Amino acid sequence: MLGAAVAFLVGCKAYEPRPLDLDATFEAWTRRAPDLVAFDAARADSRPTAIDASDGIDADEAERIALVFNGDLRVARADVAVRTAVAAHAGVWDDPVLGVDFERVVSGADGIGPNVLRPTLGLTLPISGRLALLRAAADADTRTQLTRVAALEWDLGIRVRRAWFDRASAAARVELLRTAADSLDALGTVASRQAEAGVLSGLEARLFRLESAVLHADLADAVEAEREADVHLRDLMGLPPGPEPRFSSGGWPVAVGDDGDDWKRRSLEIALRSAEYEAAERRLELEIRRQYPDLGVGPGYGTDQGDRRFLFDVSIPIPLWNANAGAIAEAEAIREGARTRFEAECASVGSKVASARAAASAASRRRERIENSVIPLAEAQVTDVKRMADLGRVDAVLAMQAVKARVDAALRLIDARNAEAAAADTVRRWVGPRSVRPASNPTNTLIGEDRP
Repeated sequence: MLGAAVAFLVGCKAYEPRPLDLDATFEAWTRRAPDLVAFDAARADSRPTAIDASDGIDADEAERIALVFNGDLRVARADVAVRTAVAAHAGVWDDPVLGVDFERVVSGADGIGPNVLRPTLGLTLPISGRLALLRAAADADTRTQLTRVAALEWDLGIRVRRAWFDRASAAARVELLRTAADSLDALGTVASRQAEAGVLSGLEARLFRLESAVLHADLADAVEAEREADVHLRDLMGLPPGPEPRFSSGGWPVAVGDDGDDWKRRSLEIALRSAEYEAAERRLELEIRRQYPDLGVGPGYGTDQGDRRFLFDVSIPIPLWNANAGAIAEAEAIREGARTRFEAECASVGSKVASARAAASAASRRRERIENSVIPLAEAQVTDVKRMADLGRVDAVLAMQAVKARVDAALRLIDARNAEAAAADTVRRWVGPRSVRPASNPTNTLIGEDRP
């Protein structure tokens, strides 16, 4: 029996240290952006859409990259790995307990008798059936954690898209203001010539310099805003700051459609509360089963004065006073709390979906009004000014006003498109993906199937 115990100890897993390497960690982080081409090639067959970083990263590709490299998501998946490891070993029998009874008999004339050694082996027989319930409870906890990661993935995707459109809006503002500044500078040259010729007053000529200074200041602010938006987007994607990868500028979304009441089954918030309730159910079932005792047995063998003796101890707790009452009461309260959170989440998500749809509809109408009325009027004004210039009638002040009107209209349109994108993403945020599946790639725990 002692030899068997030694054999068991030899079969135990040995500790292997894995020290942290600070320099290597930072090197791997800084190499992510240049390695995106390899990243694309390695995952092109397993992803619904291959990522091509050479033509600029669009919103969908930015989201997919973030699902792999985002730091918070990687930590959440590591927590899932802990739960999975626990669940994989839940509900197994307790290890046997090897013991030795030492007895020295005090008898005879000299008061010293023989020594008696009785090795015993303690076993617990799970007759209560709690081992199966332990496995079920661990699996329910794992499903809850997986659902929580799925919600984090979906929320991260929306945040990345929001950051991508914020950066695209900032880039569009920079391009627009830079073009407008060049146009206004050219008009300022014309205005200076007209002032020298006495066509414009000094006050009107100074107005051009003022407008040009204001526009260049706005351009500088827009450049800084674009830089900040770029850094924020790369941070969400888990990439270091830098010029690579580049981001594309197109792909403004259209308004989302109406999925009716399908959000009730698609909402990841509701799914998470449902998973938490299921885990609470399994815990209560386990605590109730723990009222029923398991059987403890302890066979042993020894000799005494030449007589061979076989020992067999049996023990079983009696659920008389405790009966696991405290744990059962706590589990019942936890289950009731999980039910309350589920009901509250259903009402909350329903309200948020309705509010988000109303906001998305309003944002679409606002963008359409700007596109159909404000932009055509501003473009018509610029066209008329150009026509007058072609006829030799240059009115610098009128041209400046036309440029300003077109810039204001274009900025309104940029903001309206960004607001529409934000509203559409808010609807997607609360409605949820069409389905969520476990991913075979360990770097992606759960992937939402419908990506805008």
